[in-house]
Amino acid sequence: MFEKMGHKHTSIDANGQNGSIVYDLSVKHYFDEFAIITDFGTSEHVRDSLYNCWWNKHQACKIGGLIISENPKTGNWAGHGHWYYTQDFYINFAKEQGYGIMEIGEHPAMHNTTDGWNVYCVLKKTKQDFITEDQFNKLGIKNA
Repeated sequence: MFEKMGHKHTSIDANGQNGSIVYDLSVKHYFDEFAIITDFGTSEHVRDSLYNCWWNKHQACKIGGLIISENPKTGNWAGHGHWYYTQDFYINFAKEQGYGIMEIGEHPAMHNTTDGWNVYCVLKKTKQDFITEDQFNKLGIKNA
């Protein structure tokens, strides 16, 4: 999709399909910096260290760039992943990290209004340093 729109992109996915690069996001990596980082249903599948996953997304984003995330809302998509998100998590995370929130909300994915809600947030990176793992773990993210 991005290439058809004329954008250069790099995709990371554990399955290695569709030209993606395989990385274990629960381990810290040093990537090139990008203007936009997207997480459309990835971080909830990182089993061992959600902190390292977010550290990776933060490090890969340029200062002034955007991190766009959409993941299952707490209490929805039972058995889908290891982590579930709330708007409060993003609000607290942005405050602690110093991110700007450009947009935040919830919507039913694939029209599943019963138990298929996702939380999304667009964060703007404002500084290079990242919060500690202890600070991150106090933000209220829910483990399945």
